Amino acid sequence: MVLFAHCTPIPDGELRQPNSEIMRKLAGAKDKLSLRMHGLIIGSPEKKRADPAVLRGLCTSTLPSGKTELLVTEFSSWSSVQVWLVHDALDVV
Repeated sequence: MVLFAHCTPIPDGELRQPNSEIMRKLAGAKDKLSLRMHGLIIGSPEKKRADPAVLRGLCTSTLPSGKTELLVTEFSSWSSVQVWLVHDALDVV
């Protein structure tokens, strides 16, 4: 169950590696608040896009079990994102 959610769209050319202070605070929120960040990559791999390494780094968490969780999903188009969102909404109901 999701208690709080916030979505911020960031074009891939705009996403930069956060500074060490922000990364430290993010790591603390992941540990203390069980924060989970989900990333979406939209567009076919053939199209030129920025390296998703920063997004993958932000969306990787270590679970209490010690397992590493990477929450990045790739979509070919916005229409496939809409189908995914509707499917997830139906799973919550």
